[in-house]
Amino acid sequence: TLDVFTYLTGFTRGLSPGSLVWDIPGKTDVENFDGQYHGPLRLRIALANDYPAPAAQVLTQMGVENVTKISSSFGISRNEELSLLNAAGAFGVFAQNGVYFGQEFGNLFRPVSVLRLEGNDGSLWLDWSTPQAKPVVTPGLAYLMNNALSDESARVGTLQSSNILNVGTPAAVKLGQTEDGLDTWTIGYTPSRVVVVWTGARTQTRSDL
Repeated sequence: TLDVFTYLTGFTRGLSPGSLVWDIPGKTDVENFDGQYHGPLRLRIALANDYPAPAAQVLTQMGVENVTKISSSFGISRNEELSLLNAAGAFGVFAQNGVYFGQEFGNLFRPVSVLRLEGNDGSLWLDWSTPQAKPVVTPGLAYLMNNALSDESARVGTLQSSNILNVGTPAAVKLGQTEDGLDTWTIGYTPSRVVVVWTGARTQTRSDL
């Protein structure tokens, strides 16, 4: 799911959804989930189908530090588990053309799930109904990501048919799963809504979900 930030880093350095990437065995020894390599393909296809092998090669080219710096500006850490709330906040930045809407907690800027608190006597304890706005990336970079993730024809490789994700309006979708296959994610968004779904076979309690 986090390879969007790898490719976003590439966008800042001249790559585009139409750039050629290589889905071939490399030094990273990362394999695709379908056990196959698909050769040269457009970046938008590698991104939409969640092929980790080309993403790993782009990560090597861009540098882990650079990708980590960009993902952290979205409130995402590559070394921590990704919660549904933080995933929604991060992808909401793309939906809002590069602007993060949330609240500031000390040195952290995060989405919130509680907007207003009132006491029994009607007194106002908390009012976050008006979010704070934090520009994260330029509208141009957000457009490139939205263009790639909303390309229904690019998703056909994994889904065989993208009809299952057709909601009657243009929508961007990011598929993802962990290397062990025990966790899968689907993140979809329009300019007005972000939906994040997780399914998995974990036996332990996931306190962040």
